[in-house]
Amino acid sequence: MPTAISEKRKTASRLNGSRGGVKTLRGKFIVRWKAKKHGILGTFRTDYEGNVYDGYLRQLYDEHQPVGFTERVLVELIAVCCLMLHRAAKANGSSCCRG
Repeated sequence: MPTAISEKRKTASRLNGSRGGVKTLRGKFIVRWKAKKHGILGTFRTDYEGNVYDGYLRQLYDEHQPVGFTERVLVELIAVCCLMLHRAAKANGSSCCRG
């Protein structure tokens, strides 16, 4: 069961909320695209990684020859996982997932 919030707490919360955030139109224009760069809407591969991903995907399609939607999704998921392993290995200074 939710508890009641005191007036003092509500006032403090409003005051703190009014202090933060972007104020200028320029700032608002800049931050509106943050989700595309950093969040779930961000690109999952760079130009170089796009070539790596495409190579994984091509090899996986050749090897598994998926039929139907579910099999194609699974093959693409494997390619994404390989790309993630590639990134982790690159960050660690080693290599993996070379086909």
